[in-house]
Amino acid sequence: MTKKNMIAYLLCVTYNIIFCAHYYFAKIVMTSGVNPLALSAARGIIGGIFLLLIYRDFFKHLNLKLVGIILVIAFFGFFLNQFFFLQGVKLTSPLNASIIINTIPIVTTLFAIIFMVEKYHIKKIIGPMIGFVSVILLSGLNNNFSFGSGSLGDLYIFLNVFFYSISVVIAKRMMNEEVPYYVIPIGVLLFGGLMHLVAGHSYAYTLSDFAFASTINMMILSYQIIISTAVVYLLIFVTLRMLSPSKSMIFAYIQPIVIVLIDLVFLSKTPSLVVLPIFLGIIFSGYLVVSAKE
Repeated sequence: MTKKNMIAYLLCVTYNIIFCAHYYFAKIVMTSGVNPLALSAARGIIGGIFLLLIYRDFFKHLNLKLVGIILVIAFFGFFLNQFFFLQGVKLTSPLNASIIINTIPIVTTLFAIIFMVEKYHIKKIIGPMIGFVSVILLSGLNNNFSFGSGSLGDLYIFLNVFFYSISVVIAKRMMNEEVPYYVIPIGVLLFGGLMHLVAGHSYAYTLSDFAFASTINMMILSYQIIISTAVVYLLIFVTLRMLSPSKSMIFAYIQPIVIVLIDLVFLSKTPSLVVLPIFLGIIFSGYLVVSAKE
């Protein structure tokens, strides 16, 4: 394992941990009457501007071809992705969302192999399958195998996975060393946020009403916009440049483990000791993918 890969894996772990809190915060915002389009517009535009203030040479790297690529990635990877994610979170539980989100390694790997972005290896198929089965068992044991009745919300979350996986494969296929790592995430957030603003400008008041209702609400939105959007999207594209889609996405399987720990610490939900071998199953699934030859 190279030093570069070790750094990439650490960044993958970091942004997946960061994103776990997003499930809970998004649930609070969505069930408070905030329209998903309004929230996504703010996350994209403000998150993109935040990164733009750091990387101020963004515009000089743009050309018509790159703008076209970014628009396609933004449409699938932010506009459709975020819309279905937030609609789904509103209708289902954080646990259900974290389970379905964990089909990302499977769907992304299959798309990457089908579109020849990376080579087929049996470990890349078996690893995500083991990880997904482990996640289902882990979440089921932690929730007494009662996954709720938000079937429409679950469908929306899966559509979010589908469109996100498409955007990851497109982004990986189009990445090259001439374009700095920060250009695509900034463009995706800005263009994707503008798409949401056009579609949902009439619902902007729902976000402002929530934001100015309390300091806590403002802190929740700040976390969602700056940390779980700007920072996470930047890290996703940084690691995607360094790793294949299958290897960068496999770390999504740590999310249910983190969710279990959050439930334990903050909600006093004690998991069964049976989850320990399941944790090992998740770790083993990651090992299979990471060890697969390119």
